[in-house]
Amino acid sequence: MKLTAILLACSVSLPAGAATLKPFNTIPGPVVRLSDLWDGVLADKPLGPAPAPGGRITVPAPQLAAIAKQFGVDWRPGSSSEHAVLERAGRPLTMDDIRPPLWEALTGAGARPDAELELGAFTAAPLPTEGDVQLTIEQLEYDPTSGRFSANLDIAAEGVPNAQVRLTGRVQEMVDLPVVRSRMMPGDVIRPEDLQWLRLRAALARGEFVTLPAQAIGQALKHAVAPNQPILLADLGRPVVVTKGMNMTLSLESPGLSLTAQGVATEPGGIGEHIRVLNPLSRMTVEVEITATGQGRVVPGTARPATNGLVAVR
Repeated sequence: MKLTAILLACSVSLPAGAATLKPFNTIPGPVVRLSDLWDGVLADKPLGPAPAPGGRITVPAPQLAAIAKQFGVDWRPGSSSEHAVLERAGRPLTMDDIRPPLWEALTGAGARPDAELELGAFTAAPLPTEGDVQLTIEQLEYDPTSGRFSANLDIAAEGVPNAQVRLTGRVQEMVDLPVVRSRMMPGDVIRPEDLQWLRLRAALARGEFVTLPAQAIGQALKHAVAPNQPILLADLGRPVVVTKGMNMTLSLESPGLSLTAQGVATEPGGIGEHIRVLNPLSRMTVEVEITATGQGRVVPGTARPATNGLVAVR
């Protein structure tokens, strides 16, 4: 950029005292002034537009000498390599800038207010640090099914040309679910203190998951569960009170008849669950509803011959 080409016309030289060159200076606004180049300028004057925010120009010794002569600045270059660097202050366009107008546009298009905004990469010139910046969303396209969106962001600020930035991303619906605080192993019974609420992306919690602590408290895990992960309902069961191979006392009740017998559990189970129990003497199995540790109620009409290797008889 040739600074001398943008100097304001001035037919009268201005007297000034001795001035000191500023080798490097950051310009706070959109206009370059004499005081941006020298200290000790008695009559400050605008010279022309500053570079774009975040940009810089270098003014070599010949241009500096010409400017000083035209505007009456008492300064002479000490060498031909002397120069001044002028930098325009600027700041990056951030997610905090974009979020308010973008979120307003997306919720107006049907996005849930409690969703999470995932913004793709974008490229934008630095913004000026002074004055107001107006950001406007235009040409928004939003797919509620996938959550994907695209839009143009119009940027308007004083002293810089309007610009547009292409935005793409996704709206992620969120859900609050109870999760375990630390890793739990198969057979562990979930207690209230084992759970905490966590906000998760709905896409990660698809399926039949625990949505309320009451669904998990007092239940035993069938598989290991990692911390901060949704808990599948299918991974929960009643705490095991009967283990495979455990001796059980069985009761059989019918009108006018009450019998007890001994058997061996062929599989584990919790209270209220049904398992097969072997009668070692008759080599028959029956279906039993577990009523307590080592105890169960025979379901009538469920006797059948045992298969080989079903359970080891003690």
